[in-house]
Amino acid sequence: MDQRSRMTKTLGCLATAMTAAAALLAWADPTVSVPRTNRSPDEIRQSVHDLLAEGASFDPNMWHDVEILACPSTARPARFLTSLPAEADYHLLVDDDARLAQTDLWRGQSDVADAPHTLRIGVSRRAPGQPMSSAQWFCVRTLVTSLSAVAGSDQLARSVRLHPSWGSIYGIEDGTLVALEAANR
Repeated sequence: MDQRSRMTKTLGCLATAMTAAAALLAWADPTVSVPRTNRSPDEIRQSVHDLLAEGASFDPNMWHDVEILACPSTARPARFLTSLPAEADYHLLVDDDARLAQTDLWRGQSDVADAPHTLRIGVSRRAPGQPMSSAQWFCVRTLVTSLSAVAGSDQLARSVRLHPSWGSIYGIEDGTLVALEAANR
C-alpha cells in the first residue's frame, strides 16, 4: 500500500508542477509579436532610401532591364530576412510585408548567369498565382524609380518585366516590358 500511496503523491506533484509551469508560461506570454503588415508609403520610401544609402555602390551602367520574380513566402515561422538563401537568383527581395532585403548578388553588383545586365527583384507571395500586394507593388515601383533617379536615366523604369503569372493577372502579355511611373500612392 505504501508504494501506491507514494506513486499517487508523485503523480499529484508532477501534475501540480506541470500546471504551475503552464500557468507561468501563459502569464509570461513568451510568443513573438507578429510584425505589422500595413506599412505606410513613408516607411517604404525610407527603406528604399536606406537601401540605396548603405551597402553596395550602385553601378547604373551595369543594369539595362529589371525583372520582377515571384518567390516563396517569407512568412513561414522562424523565417527572417537574414535567412535568405545564399544561392538566390535575385538581387533584392521584397518580402510579404514590403520590407526590402539585399542578397550577395546585389552587394557584389553581380550578374545572374542566365540574365546578364538584368536587375532581378524577388517578390514573395503567400500562394502560387497570387498577385503582389499593393504595398509590395508600391515598394517595387519606388525602388525601380529611385534606382532610375540615381542612375540619372529612366532606362530602368522603362524596361520592367513582370513574372508571367502576374503579367496575365494584370492583362500584360508574357515578356512585355512595362514602364513604371513614380509611386506617389
